[in-house]
Amino acid sequence: MEEEWSEGENERVELESELQRTTEEHETRVTSLTAELTFANENVSRLESNIKERDASISTLTTTLLTHTDEAESLREELTTLKVEHSRAFSSQTRALQDLQTQEKDLRTQLEVAVRERQSAISCWA
Repeated sequence: MEEEWSEGENERVELESELQRTTEEHETRVTSLTAELTFANENVSRLESNIKERDASISTLTTTLLTHTDEAESLREELTTLKVEHSRAFSSQTRALQDLQTQEKDLRTQLEVAVRERQSAISCWA
């Protein structure tokens, strides 16, 4: 009987030791998992913050892009208007130059005729 009691006691001690070891392993695992969870939560918070910053940056860049697109379109329209105005002014100046060249030609012709008539008049009097 004492032997049975001794075996039972030994078995109890072994079971308690096994239970203690298993409990410590579980506590270590829980501590490790808690640390991993904390790390994961910190990563999630950091990533959420990064996403918010990125979204704000995208919003700002989108606004800037739209503003620049509007400015570019406005400048294109202004350039088109300036090209038309330049073309009109150039055409007007070209016509004015042609008119002046025609006038110069007419005046030269008139001058040549006047010079010939004068020479004829002088020849007649001489």
